[in-house]
Formats: sequence, structure tokens, C-alpha cells
Amino acid sequence: MNLLRLKYLIKKEIEQINKDKSILIIAFVVPFLLILIYGYGMSMDIKPVKAALVCENNASLATLLQSRLQGSDYLKIQNVFTHQEGEELLNRHKIDAIVDIKSNLKSKKDLSDTEILITIDGTSGIFGITAQSYLQQAISQALSSDNTKSLIKSVELISRNWFNEANISNRYILPGQTVGIITLVGAFMCSLVIAREINRGTFESLIASNVTAIEIMLSKTIPYFVMSLWGSFLTLILIEILFAIPIRGSVIFLILTVSAYTLSSTSLGLFISALMKDQFLATEYAILLSFLPAILLSGSLFDLRSVPDFIAFIGYLIPPTYAVESFRICFLSGGNTDTLLINLAIIIFYVVFFSALTVFLLKRGGIKGGRHV
Repeated sequence: MNLLRLKYLIKKEIEQINKDKSILIIAFVVPFLLILIYGYGMSMDIKPVKAALVCENNASLATLLQSRLQGSDYLKIQNVFTHQEGEELLNRHKIDAIVDIKSNLKSKKDLSDTEILITIDGTSGIFGITAQSYLQQAISQALSSDNTKSLIKSVELISRNWFNEANISNRYILPGQTVGIITLVGAFMCSLVIAREINRGTFESLIASNVTAIEIMLSKTIPYFVMSLWGSFLTLILIEILFAIPIRGSVIFLILTVSAYTLSSTSLGLFISALMKDQFLATEYAILLSFLPAILLSGSLFDLRSVPDFIAFIGYLIPPTYAVESFRICFLSGGNTDTLLINLAIIIFYVVFFSALTVFLLKRGGIKGGRHV
């Protein structure tokens, strides 16, 4: 490999980047737009959950519950006198849940057998689960108050949401989605590089010169990796400024993981570009083979333990899965250095793997030892 020749090839790529402003849009504007969409559009926090409190059986306890539940920004409570009234409101989608106090006791001083029935609008699974969680937690806190303990013989349930005490969904979603953004920027941008030269006919003159496949691969990788890395760090800075996600783990490991995964994304994009040899096909396959798996199969949105085994197997074969795990450790939980090291090694392996495949395709396409074969 000739370093001077590599220098001029990199310079040529930088000049090409300066001429094509769309590359700058992909590197810097797209991450900003995606952070806004993911951060504000994909929030799973529900505010407020509208619930009807049935006061038919025990007005005293209903009044006490209402006074406790109304203080939450996540709940909006209205009183109804019968369960049928609540069902009518639920059928008309005026409310999201019914809280019904079931007690046939005549004395309000002994409520040990009281049951509280929560009926949830289950048309949206995630919404229903979240609404039920809000109501159960709020009612549990209300029933554990001093005023209620004197009336109800109950077991106090205390729960804590570790690593995400405020239960803010952005803190769970954004570290995983950051991996998707890095994947899209790196793979999508680099999927155009080799295919564009082939479509324009300039690749013929390049392979006719005295260059090797490794030199071409490095000259394409280095400038686009630097740009993608800027976009990756811009993404991290934006989520910190806009959403203040805590970084409880190692900043050094976070930087190393971001750098290694950005390089693996650019390497994957170059491999796709060399494989497809057409700009349109390369961009399509870049989305299918990189961005969508990074979102759907990496565990960033859906836990891989909840999917069929063969889907989980595919998920564990792709690098985004290990980047997502490392990002969540670095941002939310901290510690676990062994896992971070193993994940970093796996990501670096994929960098070498995709780069080797790209060199192989370039050699097979006509470059071998600096000669056109």
C-alpha cells in the first residue's frame, strides 16, 4: 500500500464531498430531524390517563381516592355513580379506564374485603399496559396513606424503577434509537460512494490506474467515517441538550463504542455499494440490511426475549444488538465493563469482516495488485 497514493485518493474524495452537498445533509441534518422525531414523536409517556371513578358502593373511599388521584399530572379523574355510566363513557372513548370500588359491606369502618376493579381500554396494547400501571401505582400509594391504613387491612407494596427512576420513556428509547440513527447515516451515505462512481463511469479510470483494492477501500472509508463520526457525536450532543439523558457509565467506553459502531456502519455501507454497483439499489438495500434491522431486530424497541427464537438468533448476529446494549449500559445503568469490552470486540470484528468483503468484491470486480484484470 502506497501512503502517498492513498493521500491523493482521500483528497479526491474530500473534493467530491465538497461538490455534493447532499452528503452534508445526510451527515448533519438527518440526525437532527430523527432525534426530534424519535425524542418527541415516539414518547410512550401518556398524559393524562382519563379515568372514571365509580362511587356507587363506597362513597367515602371513593372520595378519598379521588382526592389522592387528582394530584397527579398523569391522571384525570371524573366521578360517575354506576359502572354502566363508566362503560358508556368507555365505549364512546371519552375515558381510558374505569376504577370501580367493589364493596357490599354496610359499615364503612371495616373495608378489609373491599376490591378495586380497574377496567382498561385495551384497543392499544402498550397504552393499556401503561394506563394500568399508572392507575395501580397511584391507587397503591393512595391506599398506603395514613388515612386509608386505618380503614383497610392491606399489604403495602413498594416498587422502584431502577436506572430510570422517573419512568421517562425517552431515557429508554433514545439510547437504542441513537444506534439506528448512526446506522442510517453511515450505511446510507457510504452506500452511494462506489456505486456512484460505477454509474458515472469514473470507476473505470480508477481501476485502470496503479491502485490496489485496499487503497480504494481505505480512501472511501476514512473521509466518510470522519463525517459519520461527526454526525454520531452531534446526535449524542443533541439528545443530551434536548432530553438530558444521564450518562452513568464510562464516557471513554461510550466514545469507543460510538466510534467503532460508526466505522462498522460505514464499512457495511461500502460493502453494499460494492455489491450492488447501482446507486438506487444500494440505497434500497442499505435501508433493508442496515437501518430496519437496527431498529426492529436489535432490541432497541422490542426485547429479543419476546420474539421467536429464530428472529432472536438473527438479532444476535448483527452488530446493532451489541451497540444498543452498550449504549444503555453507558447511559443508564453504568458499570459492567466486561460486557462493554465483549460488545466492543464484536463490533470491531464486524468492521474487519465488512472491510474484507469490500476488498474482495473490489478485487473480483477488476482490481488485483494494482492491475485491471
